[in-house]
Amino acid sequence: MMGAYAKPAKTKPHEVKWSATIDGKPAGAETLKTVNSTTGRLFASGVVEPQSKDGVRIITHQQRDPGGVFKKYRREEKVRLGKGIFAFRKNKSADRIVGLNQKLEPLELAPIGEGPVWDRRAWHTLALWGGSLAGSEGIELTYLDIAERARRQVQATPGASREITNPKKERVSLQMWTLKGLGPEVITTGWLEGAHLVYISDGARELMKDGFSWEPPPPPPPPEPEPEPEDAAETQAGADTAAPEEGAPAPKAKPGSAAPVEQPESTPGGESDNS
Repeated sequence: MMGAYAKPAKTKPHEVKWSATIDGKPAGAETLKTVNSTTGRLFASGVVEPQSKDGVRIITHQQRDPGGVFKKYRREEKVRLGKGIFAFRKNKSADRIVGLNQKLEPLELAPIGEGPVWDRRAWHTLALWGGSLAGSEGIELTYLDIAERARRQVQATPGASREITNPKKERVSLQMWTLKGLGPEVITTGWLEGAHLVYISDGARELMKDGFSWEPPPPPPPPEPEPEPEDAAETQAGADTAAPEEGAPAPKAKPGSAAPVEQPESTPGGESDNS
């Protein structure tokens, strides 16, 4: 059974990064940049960054035609003569898979694929599954397994939602889906509304979208206490009577506060007594 594929609604580039861990220890990162064309085609470019310096960097490219129909997928090691694999639509009736810098017998799969792609060496390929995982009931999907060079079925089952802290320190809800049939382990995924992949785990290795955490956000700091009315009055009075700073001009006297000047008494004849 095929899940309904959500038609891309945006046309501007969008990049997402996930941090990888194995048994809780840092294990590199993965990124995926997607671009939706105005004609409905989807282009996706991914990178798997190893944690160790001697690890091999992997890059991927995927294209899907309008309606989510598979067009091509390419994965290669980013080293000189790096090995890789290339799957593409050969014609209207079959897809073809060949090796890159390695001896792989060319393989054709008929009919052409419409389901999602899964590459166990590039977990970010699951980020394009969101349009197929919808509803409240379990579904069965046919997908292209790049490592096995075959089409397989996976049983996708929705689970209880789970709270997570987003980069804004807000608690949001993830819709959890388990995927059985991608390999020996059951894969657990967590999605935000809008088919945005946040979390992947097989029980040992995990990918977590940058800025998200299972831990609740720290409590906000307590508000500063407001001063008591009496304290505020004393503070204002102290400000009014404070001595001026050194070098500052002396405060002007208030009008009507100057001492009266004594006038001399006049003698008869209008002359002053200067004797």
